[in-house]
Amino acid sequence: MRKQRNVDKPSLDKGNKRGNERKRKQKQKQKAAAVLLAVLFLLCGAGRWYRQWQADHTGMPDAVSSRMENRECFLDVIANADRIEDTEEFARTVIQMCRENSFRSIRLSTDL
Repeated sequence: MRKQRNVDKPSLDKGNKRGNERKRKQKQKQKAAAVLLAVLFLLCGAGRWYRQWQADHTGMPDAVSSRMENRECFLDVIANADRIEDTEEFARTVIQMCRENSFRSIRLSTDL
């Protein structure tokens, strides 16, 4: 024969459920805080890396496009600098990069 539960007695499960729910919410908050801190560290690291990359590449000219019209070749170059102090030295650098084909974003073809 089975024992019947007394319906009038308050169940201890309700209090235990509330405690478990609080613990679960606390763990969720801790996980969210840990994820937020990890994202902040990643953003700080990415910002530091970008500033270093930008400092390394500032002032280095780069070709944007090239075109040919009536046997004349045109090359569009960006300076990657706020201002050019010595224009002749900059022109020499661009010519040297054309000869060496050392632009980062474009490769010049001489097979035409």
